[in-house]
Amino acid sequence: MKPLNDGQLTINCDDPAPGVIRLDWRGRSDARFPGEMLNPYLSQVLAQAHSSAAAVEMHFEALEFLNSSTISVVMHFLNSAREAHVPLSFTYQPKVHWQKLSFEALRVFEVLDKQVRVVALQ
Repeated sequence: MKPLNDGQLTINCDDPAPGVIRLDWRGRSDARFPGEMLNPYLSQVLAQAHSSAAAVEMHFEALEFLNSSTISVVMHFLNSAREAHVPLSFTYQPKVHWQKLSFEALRVFEVLDKQVRVVALQ
């Protein structure tokens, strides 16, 4: 898949290994309505992952900022991935305060099923 680029936010898509789709988020996601841009892109990622029985790895460690509107989009994607039985992981940098707050809250989904993983880099 092509990368997504809206000026401030870039999401690079890579297939680093068979059965894995990796999304690297970079820059800033502070759009007021990020779903207008992100939802179609993430829907394509989910469709590709589902059809190829791949897991999706979302890497946020290089992201400078993520607003609450974007967290809503990420949560919607998480729910869609769970419904489609697509394994999903979130990798973040715990030394970055906003990343720790945002992604530690997603650990509740690890308990619900084994499809979601939250990974803190050391």
